[in-house]
Amino acid sequence: MPDVLTIHADVTDFPPPDIRLGRKLLFTKDINKEVREILSLVKRFAVHAQPPTEPSASLLSYSYVTEGTNPEHHHSPDDTMATKALLFVVLFSSAALILAQNCGCAGGLCCSQWGYCGTGNDYCGSGCRQNCGSSSSSSSGGSSSGGGGGGNGVITKDQLRRVMENNLPYDYINDLNDVLKKYNLNTPKRMAGFLAQVRHETAGLTTFYQPIDGGAGAIHMLPANFRIACEDVAEIKSAFTKKFGSCRGGSDRDAGALLGNPRLAFLTGAWWMAEGSRKILGGPCGDLRPVLDQGLGSQNPLSGYYLVSRCIFGGSYDAGLAQRVKYYNTAKKVFNV
Repeated sequence: MPDVLTIHADVTDFPPPDIRLGRKLLFTKDINKEVREILSLVKRFAVHAQPPTEPSASLLSYSYVTEGTNPEHHHSPDDTMATKALLFVVLFSSAALILAQNCGCAGGLCCSQWGYCGTGNDYCGSGCRQNCGSSSSSSSGGSSSGGGGGGNGVITKDQLRRVMENNLPYDYINDLNDVLKKYNLNTPKRMAGFLAQVRHETAGLTTFYQPIDGGAGAIHMLPANFRIACEDVAEIKSAFTKKFGSCRGGSDRDAGALLGNPRLAFLTGAWWMAEGSRKILGGPCGDLRPVLDQGLGSQNPLSGYYLVSRCIFGGSYDAGLAQRVKYYNTAKKVFNV
């Protein structure tokens, strides 16, 4: 069995996708060697670091798992500042290895500086590598090729029941339609893609808050991003201010429970599609609405629904991808996509 290195992280100010989403990274043996060399430097220089003012909010630890052994090394908050500086380089480089794709986009789609296919400024703007003038769309999620943008669709309770494949009461159908319209997600392709992701992340609208990891909202957003969504979305900010005094108030658990409110849950999910992914992850994860217009897309290079899935889950292996695609195919039939 090959050596592996597992890094656990719970941080609030890192840009790499997997850290932002609170995932666990699993490196292969080849990468493991390089990571261990850098972490040896971390151990050497960590003694010079100063502890953060709120260690519980950014405590970072890692453990080695090697063949025939099971040693663990947990670093105190004194190590955190130096650890984060070097670990950022390690994880960002590893995420790039996982996410990097080649150009060769079909249908005249732009190839971004990161090697992903799509439309809009994130793909056709600065750093674009191929087909840069042939495919564009508004960063606000306007119409694009594929017939997905600019519509005014309304989801019925029957359609929602068929997408989720259960018989919940769906008393919040009006809130859902309002949020989809507000964020220009109310077209057949966008509704199908968004609701398929929501179904996967909320177990068919049955779980808007998960106390085990603190995830909340329609796409199971983890606590590191709650406060950013609050600052961006006026309605969420109003709810936080009323309950906690500000977007930074309240514990992550209490904030997650608040975002378990169905309307606020839909707002967090729609915000991620329109703005959050671009703001927090960047790179290939920009405005995801035009990406939904591409349909299912492909896995190599990443495009369409496959890219949206990556920008929700992160760069590590997604064991639930097959289920996401299955739910998407169900939703497509409901909306005649």
